Amino acid sequence: MSFPEIHLAALTKIPAAHVVLLPFFQNEGKELAEKTKDKREENLFELPVFAGKKFKELLEIENYLKESQSFSGRKNETLLMRAYRFAGAQNLGLVGIGKKSLLDSEVLRQVGAAVYQFQKKEKLKMAVVDLQAVLAGVRDSKRPYVLQAFCEGYWLASYEYKEFKKPEKNGFYPQGIELVGIKGKEFE
Repeated sequence: MSFPEIHLAALTKIPAAHVVLLPFFQNEGKELAEKTKDKREENLFELPVFAGKKFKELLEIENYLKESQSFSGRKNETLLMRAYRFAGAQNLGLVGIGKKSLLDSEVLRQVGAAVYQFQKKEKLKMAVVDLQAVLAGVRDSKRPYVLQAFCEGYWLASYEYKEFKKPEKNGFYPQGIELVGIKGKEFE
């Protein structure tokens, strides 16, 4: 087993992959709604928030999430929408980042690890991760550090100590990820 590769690409050059992963923040309006509303309404579902550039398929995704109530954007939460063609990929994956107000490098380190574990569990060789939504919530001076934390979490999750283990016959390991939506030499 070798470490998975991490590549940077411009958003306009989305490479072919098995899945495109879109990060979503957890909606923070729920606490206010619970305080002001009557306690009888217990089944409140708050749609997760996509902070990146809006695109035409976003409304379809939001409608699906509203109907299914299957993804809320909690930290490290993942959802795979199989056979949902998006940006040239065969599948669409959603990754929860948690609350935007709590976003820091440790949260993104954990999210990076969740992305690797999600790829491994779902047997996805290569994934494209749209990081522009994550970086929209971070000051410009902190963006390289946030990206570094995400990559550290991804690589650390891929590590396995195998000296005392029997080799797996059908073990699956992701090849890597392509990070899109980032520009500049400071990221490279």
